[in-house]
Amino acid sequence: MGRWYEIASFPSRFQPKNGVKTRATYTLQEDGKTVTVLNETWNDGKRGFIQGTAYKADPNSNEAKLKVKFWVPPFLPIIPVVGDYWVLSIDEDCQYALIGQPSRNYLWILCRNPHMDEEIYNGLLEKATSEGYDVKKLHKTPQTDFINHFPKIDLIQHIPLVSLGPSSSSFGGVSVCAPGLA
Repeated sequence: MGRWYEIASFPSRFQPKNGVKTRATYTLQEDGKTVTVLNETWNDGKRGFIQGTAYKADPNSNEAKLKVKFWVPPFLPIIPVVGDYWVLSIDEDCQYALIGQPSRNYLWILCRNPHMDEEIYNGLLEKATSEGYDVKKLHKTPQTDFINHFPKIDLIQHIPLVSLGPSSSSFGGVSVCAPGLA
């Protein structure tokens, strides 16, 4: 679980066009099957956020395919909006991930740190291309001076959402990557 920084994403109608310092925080709930999702971004110095939940798309599968549900508008939850959230790739150290969905209209590159090595980024672009995504649509998310605006984070205390690798922990049967377990 823990915090992930958006390095790049496909533009979408549900994220501000000029959002910066975009990040997501995932927290596994006590039931071991549900994850609280907090997405945050800053636009013109103002924080925007939405909170939702994630759960396995197919409880009987070990695939890293999730459903995410947000309620809109966030200040008066009336309408549930559910989307696909597929973990396409994650490194064995759980430091970066490639997230997409079946229509290939959305794609995110996430990292444990606000900045990603260019070689790793290019490798994720190749993976996304091989999965049928048009990476020319990716927009890099500015994370400039992130450290100066937020408290320092001990990354060892954070665990990413899901892993495709071996682990002794799991989220609904899908491996969870934890420090020392990957």
